[in-house]
Order: sequence, then C-alpha cells, then structure tokens
Amino acid sequence: MSKNTWNPWKMTAIGMALVVVTALVTGLVVASRSQKKEAPVPTVSRQPARQAAPRPTATDIAACNEYAKSVAGDKTAQTVTDALIGGALGAGVGAATGEIAGGGRRTGRGAAIG
Repeated sequence: MSKNTWNPWKMTAIGMALVVVTALVTGLVVASRSQKKEAPVPTVSRQPARQAAPRPTATDIAACNEYAKSVAGDKTAQTVTDALIGGALGAGVGAATGEIAGGGRRTGRGAAIG
C-alpha cells in the first residue's frame, strides 16, 4: 500500500473528534455562565389574608352540564359524518386504483380494500 492513499475513515475519525471537543467546550461554557448567584434573604413582611374563591352555584353547574352535552352531541355527529364521507371516498379511490391496476377486472376488490 502506498503512502499517498487517502483514508476516508481517518478523516471521519478526526471530524468526529472535532465535533466531540466542540460539544464539550460549548457545554462547559454554558454551564459556567448559568450558575445561579446567591439570592438575598427575603425580609419578613405581612401578607394579606387569602380569600377563598367563590363556589359556583347549582344553576351555574346545570348550565355548564347542558352546554357540555350540546357540544359533545355536535362533535359526535360531525365525527360520524366525517367517517362516512372518508369511507365513501376511500372506497372510491380504492375502486379507481383497482380498476387501473387490474386493467378493469379488479374494481370490486379495490373498493373493499379502500
């Protein structure tokens, strides 16, 4: 083997070593800059008394439940509609692809797969 041959694995190893060293130096620099400084000790102060949050009334709870039922019903209907449209389109695309791939003999099979 001659001394003038170029070894790509040697260059790969050198490149990887440079990447590792760069990552290590970057990590050390970032770690040294992000060290927390000691915070001053807070002085004792009087804090106002906390007030409890107001509780919802029975009317508010009933209205919320009715709204949730109406929204859930709308979403269910929309999901079923989307599923039916998607199924029909999938069957149509499957039929068309089966027709194209099978030369006119596999329309039904493509629709079932779609």
